[in-house]
Amino acid sequence: MSAFTTMRPLDFSSALQRDDPAGATRCREFLQKRAGVRAVQWLDQVHGTDVIQASTETAQSVASADAAFTSEPGIGLAIRTADCAPLVLLAKRKSSDAIAAVHCGWRGTVAGIVENALATLATPPDRVSAWIGPTICPRCYEVDAPVRKQLSEEERTAVLTTGRDADHWWMDLLALVSHRLEAAGVRNIAAAALCTAHDPGFYSHRKRGDSGRMATVVWLPE
Repeated sequence: MSAFTTMRPLDFSSALQRDDPAGATRCREFLQKRAGVRAVQWLDQVHGTDVIQASTETAQSVASADAAFTSEPGIGLAIRTADCAPLVLLAKRKSSDAIAAVHCGWRGTVAGIVENALATLATPPDRVSAWIGPTICPRCYEVDAPVRKQLSEEERTAVLTTGRDADHWWMDLLALVSHRLEAAGVRNIAAAALCTAHDPGFYSHRKRGDSGRMATVVWLPE
């Protein structure tokens, strides 16, 4: 398995696709060439829990989902982020390895996107490895009471710290995704440990109001 996350000035936002389709095509062609894959599966991400199975055929169009998986070598799975956590999964299986790429904002994570992606891999969790790419850190990600209410008591303890007042908290999104993985039985978890808000080389919606998006792509070499 191979994977990477892009940085500025490459922009993979849906706005670029709409307003500058030629520029969007150039960016996506560059990413495909850099990865050395036959095709890339792009997603119309909606902070939901749907997971699709990607193939050469499905990669010809954009699918509405927040995660994709495949066991087909040479197919890249792409996730677009600008503070949310891009999650990559590798399942070591007897027949053929499988991978998944998951868009983990707080909504999708709380709703079960991590668990859904793991289920599609149909692999014991001790044979699954996870990598979490650049995401906003807990010193930069403040949430309010409606968000806090969506978390379990255990999650509140694990991922929230006191914010600027009694109605706000700092959230550790990386810890939330890791907590969900660990609860599902995944133990081999690594992270880039890079904050999209602190590092100007990344896009950050919350810190800078950026409309641009990075892409995290993962693939099985042919």
